[in-house]
Amino acid sequence: MLKNKFAFLLAGLINNYNFIVIFSCAYSLSKINPYINPSLIILSEIVPGFITQILYTKYLYNVPYTYRWIFLFSTQILSSLFLIIQTNIALLFTSIALISINTYLGESSMLSLSTFYDQKEMKFWSMGTGLARLCGTGFYLVMDRWLDVRIIFGINLLIYLIGYSIVLYLLDYRNKIQNINQEKPVALEPLEYKLSEAQENIEAPSVISRSDTCSDTCSSWSHCSFWKKHFEFFGNVQSLTIAYFLSYFLGFAYIPLLVKSDFEYQICQFITGIAIFFGRISGNYIKVERIKLFTLIHLYSLLSIIIFTVSIYMKLELPILLINLMLFITYFINGTAYPIVYNYIYKTYTEDKEWHMGLVGQYTCLFMIIGCLIGYPLQL
Repeated sequence: MLKNKFAFLLAGLINNYNFIVIFSCAYSLSKINPYINPSLIILSEIVPGFITQILYTKYLYNVPYTYRWIFLFSTQILSSLFLIIQTNIALLFTSIALISINTYLGESSMLSLSTFYDQKEMKFWSMGTGLARLCGTGFYLVMDRWLDVRIIFGINLLIYLIGYSIVLYLLDYRNKIQNINQEKPVALEPLEYKLSEAQENIEAPSVISRSDTCSDTCSSWSHCSFWKKHFEFFGNVQSLTIAYFLSYFLGFAYIPLLVKSDFEYQICQFITGIAIFFGRISGNYIKVERIKLFTLIHLYSLLSIIIFTVSIYMKLELPILLINLMLFITYFINGTAYPIVYNYIYKTYTEDKEWHMGLVGQYTCLFMIIGCLIGYPLQL
């Protein structure tokens, strides 16, 4: 339905919008202390989200959606108020941590919720997140010239409250979930199940193979199947985790070293936002069956890192146009990985699809953290 497509597009935009704005002002915020740089600020915006993603598949996944929305609204209000009245570093980092929790819980919840809707409707979520990158960096680039940063965060709060309310109204998720659950086939009655199970036991051979024994052993050790399950899942999302690592490593380790001012930094963020926006649109129309081979496309980003490293080490000033062109291509490639992987997961995992869609964030967060941890000492 058209309204569901628009709702997911708007949800992706609203959910990631404030998170992206912090990207754009990370360079200026890092000037308040000599030991603070963009990588540290972004790292503080990711770690709380990473913890949230880990807790999601264990505990938060079972929390009713209505309570999740209430929590999202509450954390958004608190984070915006802290940013508006910020008087010290502690309050600043507290507000950033709340934005992190808000964004990542919102992402996992929306992706889990998308399993109750058609895949064609879910695709608009990734387009919305790309639009958030474009609008967040563009809005801050323009408004920072005329408005105080506190006014910008106040406007962002109003955008979030109004936009997310529209999303929930259009999705009508309660009725949707209820209708889907009513359409599910009814399971066998306990007595019928026991009779069929007993018949299978009678007809089953008495010889126990070695593989059966191994299977029984692994099932008794829950951690064995747990790690195997996650390892196999990681193989299907590795191209996205590499894309996130490269985005944050380049964005917050190299870009601050390559640009000469806060304005150039904001321009770079805006250009990468444009690239991700078009990448996430294009990725919805690229069919990749052998997802692991898609990882090879990131070799271009590796080449870019080598070129940037040589130029920084030898103190060669690359033209800003060349830097932005190279970054545009890299972030376009990274942008395509997001919808390709999520569409692949949506089609591949027919069982526990809701849980798997919310699981991807654990891996992307981890590689974002690694990218920022490497970037932090490079800027000191």
